[in-house]
Amino acid sequence: MYIYFSRYGKLPAKGFREVNVQDELTYIIRDLVSRFKFNGFELDVEREFEIDRKSADIVVLLKPQRIPILVIETKRKYIERGTFKVDRRIDPLSKAVIGQALCYATLVKKRYNLLTTPFFATANPEKLVLFSSIEKPENYIDLKKCEEREYEEALVPGAYADIINKYSLYMIRTFKKEDIQKLLEDVVKAWKKIIPLKELKWPLGHWLIEHLRIQFIDYLSTYFVTDYLKYRLVNDGQYYQELNKLAKEAGYKNGLVDIIGDNLEHVDRLARMMLYTLLNKIVFYKVLERHYKDLPPLKPLVPQGFTSSTKYLNKLNKLFEKAIEITQDFEAIFITGLFDKIVLPDEIDCLKTIDATIELLDTVEIEKLGDIIGHIYEKLIPAEERHQMGQFYTPPPIAELIVKWCIRSGDDKVLDPGCGSGTFLIEAYKRLFELKTGRKYGQAYPSKEVHEKVLSQLYGFDINPFPAQLSTMNLAMRNTKVPSRNINIIVADFFAVIPGIRTLAPYVIRTPSGEIKREIEIPKEFDCVVGNPPYTRWTEIPDKTKELILERIGNVLNKYKLIATAGIREKIGIYIPFIIHSYSFLKNGGRLGMIISNSWLQTDYGIDFGRYLLDHFRIKAIIDFSQRLFPIPLIATLVILLEKELSKGSRENNDCVFIYVDKEVSVDDILNAIKRPYEYQGKFFIKIFKQKDLPRDRKWFDFLFGVNDIIEVVKKNPYITSLSQYFEPVYGTIYWTAKIQPGLGANEFFYLNKSRVNEYGLHDYVVPAIESARLIKYFTFTKTDWKKLVQDNKKCYLFLCHKSKDEIPDNVKKYIKEGEARGFHRRTLCQVRSRKKEFYGWYDLGRIIHTQFFAPRYAQYLHRFILVEQDFKIALDEDFVAFETKRENILNISELKALLAFLNSSFTQLYIESRGRTTGGGMSAFEVEHARDMPILNVKKLPKEIIRRLAELFDKLEIEARRLGNANTCESIFGSDLCREITRRESKKIVIGLWNTVIKEIDHEVAKILGLEHVVEAIRSLLLELVKRRLARAGEAKPTALKGEAVYIETARKRKRKSKRSSSGGTSQTTLDKFFTKAKQL
Repeated sequence: MYIYFSRYGKLPAKGFREVNVQDELTYIIRDLVSRFKFNGFELDVEREFEIDRKSADIVVLLKPQRIPILVIETKRKYIERGTFKVDRRIDPLSKAVIGQALCYATLVKKRYNLLTTPFFATANPEKLVLFSSIEKPENYIDLKKCEEREYEEALVPGAYADIINKYSLYMIRTFKKEDIQKLLEDVVKAWKKIIPLKELKWPLGHWLIEHLRIQFIDYLSTYFVTDYLKYRLVNDGQYYQELNKLAKEAGYKNGLVDIIGDNLEHVDRLARMMLYTLLNKIVFYKVLERHYKDLPPLKPLVPQGFTSSTKYLNKLNKLFEKAIEITQDFEAIFITGLFDKIVLPDEIDCLKTIDATIELLDTVEIEKLGDIIGHIYEKLIPAEERHQMGQFYTPPPIAELIVKWCIRSGDDKVLDPGCGSGTFLIEAYKRLFELKTGRKYGQAYPSKEVHEKVLSQLYGFDINPFPAQLSTMNLAMRNTKVPSRNINIIVADFFAVIPGIRTLAPYVIRTPSGEIKREIEIPKEFDCVVGNPPYTRWTEIPDKTKELILERIGNVLNKYKLIATAGIREKIGIYIPFIIHSYSFLKNGGRLGMIISNSWLQTDYGIDFGRYLLDHFRIKAIIDFSQRLFPIPLIATLVILLEKELSKGSRENNDCVFIYVDKEVSVDDILNAIKRPYEYQGKFFIKIFKQKDLPRDRKWFDFLFGVNDIIEVVKKNPYITSLSQYFEPVYGTIYWTAKIQPGLGANEFFYLNKSRVNEYGLHDYVVPAIESARLIKYFTFTKTDWKKLVQDNKKCYLFLCHKSKDEIPDNVKKYIKEGEARGFHRRTLCQVRSRKKEFYGWYDLGRIIHTQFFAPRYAQYLHRFILVEQDFKIALDEDFVAFETKRENILNISELKALLAFLNSSFTQLYIESRGRTTGGGMSAFEVEHARDMPILNVKKLPKEIIRRLAELFDKLEIEARRLGNANTCESIFGSDLCREITRRESKKIVIGLWNTVIKEIDHEVAKILGLEHVVEAIRSLLLELVKRRLARAGEAKPTALKGEAVYIETARKRKRKSKRSSSGGTSQTTLDKFFTKAKQL
């Protein structure tokens, strides 16, 4: 049920809603201070701390003197019944909240006669902002206003910006105990001067981004613009038609619906784009204001009497028109078409929010803070939408690395075929400026001639007009004193463009004869192509783009078998066509540098992509990163650096450098490693190959990590054979999935719990089953385990009816008939089954195949091979790989347990990790085709004593797993310390885990058998690194893995505690590069 605003929009019927962050924070802090010391000091906490007839929400005190060292002012979110207005004072970064917190901190300083105020913080249910102590708060606060509780006016003029710039430290977005504990530790360390404040402080640019994003974009969109925009679109047909026309002119094929959806479900997207465009204009105007003396200063407008939204926007637009008139330039910034048509409700808080941003920008030289535009753009568009568009902001150090390698001359022409907000073009601008002048951008600024020349050498395409406008603004900001009408940013699908054509710029230029669009000629050849192509799979690419791709490069894709087909190849990313099409834009010897997904290294289509690269480029370097650089699951990245080369001989004699980066490094370190790889083999894991030696029939993953070297050494051992000698791996034990086709087609019908079995009396037509691998916790599965699932009413029965309907009783017929009533028989797999002669109908799955052990097909951490209790038949579907014993090689129980010890060792895990594919959430998939060729111990050849020892170790592994409660969680497998290192999250309890106990024993026992004792720890280290690499693709992004000249402003700052234990539990580890040297000597 909803009630409507008095004028527009709607709210939940509940009239008053609040989230009591004060209670939540107090509870967490009270729990922490009761259990822990903080850097050796004890703390206390008080709620509603009385101070001069007022009460601070939360105060943290230092024992034993009980000195207040932290004051926290909390605000509860509320929406008042029946009104559109929402109190803006809930924002922790607003003047009122900061003013109130500083008032209390100042009163505490006065009462306790302190040298400084306590630290103070402001918080609402979404975030907490920490500020440092202030020595002279009277310079910032009006105590009379504090007494009168007029907190909106408590900060003296200019104080707000000073407090944000000088005293803000950092922000936390979640109230997890570990976050609050870290905050308390920081406050104590800083109060006691154990650490300097600068170690805690976010850079100014970071604060500016948070302010602009939260207090401008998020706040205005959420509380004002989205609802009012929707109201206007619904009720003002003329306004809708105007926006629809402008959307089509901007390149949105279907007009406005491409942005807002058919039913206006995505109006918020348009609202945010409009707000961001308005913010761009305000920011850019404030930059121009410092350089053009005739330009009227932009000051807060509400105090000047502009209190209606119409008058407010009209005044802003007149100022923007004045900027174009005075500069005779920058139409691309101030005239954007669709996004100019923003509407604001007549709410004074809305206008005051814009004023607050204008006031803050007076204190900041934004053009000197790096790529602010790109950072805000990264947070502006929702993650789901950015994933669909495949657009992700590139950390500047990555762009710097690529650009520095690619651009060799100050005269180079540079193309970014998917420029987004312009990060690569900005780095290219800086590089060209340095090569032309010998000075670094920032230490010196370009003259008119240099600025215009550099801009004329840079070209960017983007299919989306919104980021194209951001690129234009970003480039124009490099020198606002100089006209920039020759900015070559083009709104176009890259695959619709060929070298040498003429096209139009997306913005108009004002001339005495009227507005015109500038014509841009695309060069026939470029010296460099750089960029971060979209992370879009073939299935997600718009049909029109698919047609263009096939038209432009279809012959090449066919030749190298890179046409996406059903199955794995449909996951081919658009970055492959981007690289192939870019080839035609490069001159011979021209360089291409891109950051792309690293998933192709482990795929079959990656082999074919590798063949294309070998035939067209000198592959100068591939740099793989262990940490994800972009905030989206399954996008781990590598940098690929190529030179176009027509000569086969030159390509074959090229040295290819493969670098794996598993720690924070500098751009210059990597560039030097590419130039002099042999000198840097001690610092990085580096492998160097002659290009002619790179095989065309193997996954390139092997080149980078050398896993194949280890596997080949293992395979050559006389005690090793292939799994197919003893077993036939199949998908599950259900005859249909194992022998015909994976997938039951109607899991809801086939899997039943005990209640359902009893309801229909199906006891003679069900068999024990495991519906989900999550139900298998250990290394054995027994009848007792299954009965426990029955007691828990899990779906652990499978309906199995290998009979015709004429042969079955009425109750079974009734169950099948009800399934048909629900349409199960019409599902694709069920229809296929009904047409197979060996099955009686859609409901028939055949028989159950006997297996002595099985493995879940998917694993988050390590794969487990699980022993089935003797003579216990269990139904498994395609989510498991079962192993059908070949009659001539039946193993006794000791031999089977010895084999399972090997299968659960790091040697088998390494094979699966290298051969398997990665699925959603970073899981490893173990496929039947991988299992057939998997090397296993030939237990029939092993001495009985070794079989006994391995069997005992498997029993020990099972006992320890049962003691831990499971063998499928990170903590149980790796232990809490190592799990924290792998997942970068805190463990709830201290656990030693299997990895450094029983699995380590098994690894060393297997290593003795194989004669690999001297490298077993290196093999374990390599496996761990590969697991981390895989999980990093689905974990939290770490954009600071690479450090460069460009300051990357972290927008998700989290401090990680260092593990007190090494990954190997204290055992000396062989480094990866030393290991490979040893492996080659085996």
